[in-house]
Amino acid sequence: MASRRRKATSTAPNGLFAEGIIATERRDQTQVAVDQAAARYASAREGVEQAKLATPPHRSEKMVELQSRRVTTLRAEVKETEAAYQLAIANAGIEDLKRERIKLLEAKLKRKRRKLPPPGCVWKNTIIHSPIDG
Repeated sequence: MASRRRKATSTAPNGLFAEGIIATERRDQTQVAVDQAAARYASAREGVEQAKLATPPHRSEKMVELQSRRVTTLRAEVKETEAAYQLAIANAGIEDLKRERIKLLEAKLKRKRRKLPPPGCVWKNTIIHSPIDG
């Protein structure tokens, strides 16, 4: 299951980059963070296995417990990195929506400006009444 999640997480940035959703720099930064977290997790997992096999029985329980805590911490780091990645994707989507909204509003503004009469045209047909004194 962890292997499938790592594969899905590692291919996600490339797919989103190909679709133009995220920038190259953001994709690369996220990929490096995910790879580092996965490497730390694999290293800790390896440490747990080595601790189980290599340590004497009286020390093994303590070593296994410490390594298990480290694995748990690294799992949390992986989850945190994945959450940060998902947030970056969501923010990129929001940015795209805002750009589209700006384009739409600019188009509406241009349409409304075209409907307005030219500035001099309004005053040509206007009669101004003023008081006799002034």
